[in-house]
Order: sequence, then structure tokens, then C-alpha cells
Amino acid sequence: MKLFKFELKKNILRISVLLLLVALIIVNFYKQYETARFLGESGIAKGVQYKSDSGRPMYEAFKGEITTEKLEKIKSYHDKMGELIHSGDFKPTNESDDRFYSGFAMGDFNESAKTIERITYAYTYPNLMIELKERAKENITFYEGRSDYEVRKNSLVAGLYTGRRIKVYGNYGAFKLFFDYEFSSLVIIVMIIYTFATSFTNEKTTGTDRIIRSCHRGKSVYLTKHAVMLLFVFASVVLFTLLDVVRFCSFYDGTFINQPLYAIEEYKYTPFNVTISGAILLSAFAKLIALIFVGELVFVISAVTKNAGLAIALSFASIGIVIFIGEYLPSTFSPLSLLNAESWLKDPQFINILGYPVISILVQLISAVALTTALAIICYFKTAYAKKEKRI
Repeated sequence: MKLFKFELKKNILRISVLLLLVALIIVNFYKQYETARFLGESGIAKGVQYKSDSGRPMYEAFKGEITTEKLEKIKSYHDKMGELIHSGDFKPTNESDDRFYSGFAMGDFNESAKTIERITYAYTYPNLMIELKERAKENITFYEGRSDYEVRKNSLVAGLYTGRRIKVYGNYGAFKLFFDYEFSSLVIIVMIIYTFATSFTNEKTTGTDRIIRSCHRGKSVYLTKHAVMLLFVFASVVLFTLLDVVRFCSFYDGTFINQPLYAIEEYKYTPFNVTISGAILLSAFAKLIALIFVGELVFVISAVTKNAGLAIALSFASIGIVIFIGEYLPSTFSPLSLLNAESWLKDPQFINILGYPVISILVQLISAVALTTALAIICYFKTAYAKKEKRI
């Protein structure tokens, strides 16, 4: 009878976890829509309420490989619309006209101006990098004999921004939203707490933790639970990364996922010379490290708590405290700062370590791994370590 009740309790827990996951995916689905609706670009959005798609026809006509002819064509069209609007024969109307991409001359005039600006950014990007490298070389000359760190940093900058070029024009609204989207990480944190906050609590409540350690089974139980937690976090990160990318690409064009990250104008100074897909993998890896830290923190709380409700409450409170403290600490010492890819992908951030410039994200990752390892050791001594009995 006891075995039946135990199995029933386990099945109810599994079903409740599954239902919670489904509910949170639905909430995340809605949050993605709200993010695209309020923070996404207007003009070329697909399926987002209150977002006009008037710019899509022109975008579809000019997206793709950048050529001088294409740039001249859109400039000529912009001038043509300007002349038409300022001519005496032009009469504004509310009726759509098939002669224009957007249906209206004024709409085409505005959209062509935006298109010219975006294509010009991509077309002239190498010139921007040449100017940046020239400034870096000037800094090297200035700091020689004054600061070895500045010389090394500017040498690194000159190397990072060499050989960059944008070959195509496209819209990257989906990826701008993705890199700044944190709600899915919050969903995973909730799942981690709900799933693992009582991992060691039940054993402490019944006293079986002492029996496990006395039988020298503590280590195997410890490793098994950690393996399950790691697998859970990995699967969650993969699942929600795919859901976020696919969902945002349903609102905006995801065709150019294999273009360089710096093709996104807001990321023009990114220190990472990778494709957007590569940056997505980097963000997923950083998120994985941060969420393993969360899992380890939850395990430690579970290891020192005998009440299941208290363990869950303390887990939520602890994560909240870590987030709050992280607002006032350098990102280097805040593992959860890894969850927002935009904060470390967009601009170069260097840390002076013994006179050598190191990209801050590397220090953040090492710091997060160190803190996670410390928590894992604490958890081990609280749950698996068994003192050797003295023999007489």
C-alpha cells in the first residue's frame, strides 16, 4: 500500500511538472507576441497586431546581395517620389495605388529613405571598420611607453575588426528581439525551482539522508540528481531557444540567420566575428551556465531545508536576491547577467587582468563556473559526504 501511494505521488508530481511546462510555454508564447508588438520594428512586421506591413513589398524587392546598381536604383526611386510629391500635380489620397510599393507615394518616399539608410550602412561598413582600426593604431602610437595595457587593448581591437564586410541587405528584427529577450529564462528558472527545490528535502524530512550516507550511497545519489538537473537544464535551454527563434522569425524575416552578427546595425561594434546563428549558440551556452548556477543554488537550499514549501519559497527568494544584488555589482560577478545576450554581445568590454585585456564575457563565464563549483561542493558536503568511522 505504501509503495502504491509512493508511486502515485511520483506520477502526480510528473504530471504537475508537465502541466506547468505546458502552461509556461503558452505564457511565453504570449509574451513573445507582446514583445514583438511593443518593441519590434514597424513597417515590415508579419502577423503582429497594430504593426503595419506597408514596407514589406519594398523590402522584398531590395533585400539580398548588395550591389552599387541596387543602391543607385533605390536612390533614384526615392528622388522620383520626392519630385512627384512636390510637384503641383500631386494630390494626396486615401486610396491605394498599385504603382507604388506601399500603395502610396508618401509611404514609398519614407520607406525608400529608410531602405537607403540601411543599405548604405551595410555598403559602407568596411569604411567604418577602417576608421576604427586607424584610431586604434593612433592609440597604440600614443600609449607606447606609457601603458602596456592600452597598447595591448588597441592591438586586440585592431585585430578584432579586420576583414569585416556585409554582403547582403536584410531585416534582423527577429534577432534583435531574441538577444534582448529574457522571459524564457525566467520560465526555465521557475521550472528548475519547482522541479528540484525538494530534491534533498524529502530525504532530510524522513531521515533517509543519514541512512544513504551511512551506506556510502550518498555520492551516487548526489551524482544521479545532478545528472538529471544538468540534463533538464540543457533540454530546457535547447527547447526555449528554438521556440524563441522560430517565434520571432514568424514576425520578422529569419532568412539571414547565417549573416554576420555585425550585419545588425546595433551590433556593429560587437567583438564577436561570428554569424547570427553562431551568436545564438553562444547565447544559449551562456544561458546554460547561468541556469546551472541556479540549479546548484536550488540544490544547496534543498540540502539545508526540511520543509518542501519552505525550500521552494527560499529558492524563489534567493534567486530574487541574486538578481537584486546583480543590479549593483559589476556584471563580472553576477552569473545571471549571462542571461541577457545583448548586454555582452553588442559592444566590446575589456577587463584588465595583469596588464592584459580580456573580453569581459570570458571572465563572467569563469566567475559563474567558479561560483557554481563552490555551490556544488557545499551541496556535496551537505548531502553525500560521510565521515569515516574511527577504528579502534
